[in-house]
Amino acid sequence: MTALHLDFLHPRRRLPRAGLVLLAAGVLLAGGVAWQHGRLAADTAALGERLAQANGLANRSRGPLQAENPAQARAQAQALARANTVLASLNQPWNGFFQELESVAHRQVTLLSIQPEADGRRVRLGGEARRYEQVLDYVARLEATDGFAQVFLASHAMREGPGGRTVVFTLSADWVGNAP
Repeated sequence: MTALHLDFLHPRRRLPRAGLVLLAAGVLLAGGVAWQHGRLAADTAALGERLAQANGLANRSRGPLQAENPAQARAQAQALARANTVLASLNQPWNGFFQELESVAHRQVTLLSIQPEADGRRVRLGGEARRYEQVLDYVARLEATDGFAQVFLASHAMREGPGGRTVVFTLSADWVGNAP
């Protein structure tokens, strides 16, 4: 029987060059990321200070805006009127409007669009139906509600499609329900 030779001390292997290169690249990348993080933190702090200054300026009480000339005064008045119109439109009782609209739902009429006008009281309803009589019935049902008045057919057209002929229509109506 031959003797078994065990070598517990391995000769030291040299680190491969590729490993050293990768280690150096990793250290450089980590340093670059740390530098970038510090720079972004400083930028964030500077932007936070600018935001605080802007909020301070916005919160200061100022007198009413003064126009420098009559044309600028007219432009400001028009902008204010438009803003008031939008505000009035947003303050409409839209839940009541949609409940009233759903109460007259017709199985053969599909609403495709609802476009409130600037004053918030006139709406244009776009849709389609299989037959013209169904559109007229829908107009009559809307007119019979307490919420709508002056309902009329603004336009209609026959359209050929994959499902056959349909009537595409636009209605105009005044919303009078839940008047503020």
